[in-house]
Amino acid sequence: MSTSVTQLGDEFLGVATAYALSNVGPRRTQPAQTPAGLYAIALRAPSPPYIPLAIYTFPLGPSQIRRQVTGLGNFYDVIGSANKFGVTRIPDIYGQTAPIYTIMGTTGVKYHSGDNFLWTGLESLNILFSIISQYFALNATQAQAGQSSLYKLEFYDYYLGEFWEVVPLGPQEQMQNNARPQLVFYNLHLVAIQSLEQAPSDILDPIFSTIQNGINSAFTASSNAFTSVVNSYTPFNIGTP
Repeated sequence: MSTSVTQLGDEFLGVATAYALSNVGPRRTQPAQTPAGLYAIALRAPSPPYIPLAIYTFPLGPSQIRRQVTGLGNFYDVIGSANKFGVTRIPDIYGQTAPIYTIMGTTGVKYHSGDNFLWTGLESLNILFSIISQYFALNATQAQAGQSSLYKLEFYDYYLGEFWEVVPLGPQEQMQNNARPQLVFYNLHLVAIQSLEQAPSDILDPIFSTIQNGINSAFTASSNAFTSVVNSYTPFNIGTP
């Protein structure tokens, strides 16, 4: 009996942990746990455990995501041999930059399953741009207070399994046209600055580690108590003095 209780506790712990991890962003979530084609943006606190203040899931997949990387380097020409036309070209390669994302699309009009039917397309668009505005406002407050740590904005591409801390730079656009007057389109420009897969943070945030340890301790205590009751049990017959 004690074994079955322990197994039940382990199973529940696994489900509870998976649920917790699936709701805190890909810094702590494997891509396979999320449906392919899902894209999200998260605003997080500036200090560990980087608690999410808002996680926005695109209700419709973007119509276009352009990912640009730049190979940093330089080259110079020096005198070379005749078979190289008298010139030798020497390139210096310094590395490859993190990507720059251009994300275009619409949030539609109706409710959508992509965000669990939480908002209409217009409400969803307003939330998206509100998160970006809050990111700038919060970091402006941090800068004015002389704080070096800034709030984090993260972009999650579960289809390709790429997760980046990003900074919105340049124009963040909303567009409408008379051909489709009910739709509002967006055009986001996000500069990636750090891969979350290579981030030095722990796989599990301390806050969720505490939850996990608490659940585990509770099941261990229940299992021990149940084992104690079973071991102290003695059979008896009704009516026996």
